[in-house]
Amino acid sequence: MGLGLPPQMQTYLPYTDLKINAAVLHEKDLGHQINTGMTILETLKDKQRGWQWHPGFKMWRSNEDLLAQYISRMLYEWKDNGFTDTFRVHERFALLGLDDRAIIVRKIDKPWWWGVKRFHAGQQASLMRHDPRWYGKIFTNTSPGLCEWWPTETEGHFIYGPQPSPDGKFDYIVDGHPMFLEVKRMNDHDFMVHANTFHRLVKSNKPWTMRDAHMFGTLKALHDRFHSLRPYTTHEHVQ
Repeated sequence: MGLGLPPQMQTYLPYTDLKINAAVLHEKDLGHQINTGMTILETLKDKQRGWQWHPGFKMWRSNEDLLAQYISRMLYEWKDNGFTDTFRVHERFALLGLDDRAIIVRKIDKPWWWGVKRFHAGQQASLMRHDPRWYGKIFTNTSPGLCEWWPTETEGHFIYGPQPSPDGKFDYIVDGHPMFLEVKRMNDHDFMVHANTFHRLVKSNKPWTMRDAHMFGTLKALHDRFHSLRPYTTHEHVQ
């Protein structure tokens, strides 16, 4: 993704028309969307557990029928491209008390965030960063640098992410805070920048020197342990 947030929970809504959404997606993303949508839907229906903390999950709460319609539209496009339903959507819908063939034509009320320009533009930008060669040809009037807006259950309220991090790369931000990124794989320089920028571990903006290297391993381990217990809440160690 990359898209920054775990791709399993990323649903793509670059347009307000589900049929057009499905038509513009690359084949690999179509399959991903069917699987993603089913995971979210089954979790919302208490058939799976996990992911409730994720903003990509929360935006669909109370919008289960629309999500089911989204999945059905993706599946129709998937089949039109010559693939078979290896996701067992019909069977899984039945277990949820849904009919995928009926729900695709049902008129369903849209959530408050449907049609908000900045939301859909952020979705287009997210897709462009995910696959610039494919989506760059489609969203020609959209800047890939636009931040993504994640709708909440409160009308009119979004959380941000992703936005450019200080090094110019994209770093997901939730409610203004960079979310947990595993740092134990960072090299020493990247960790110095990360620690100085997000955790205020030194008073000045000067990067750490190599004389501080003896602390890196311990700090990286503590960092990852801290954020593994507090995902998607804050990136500041001091509240």
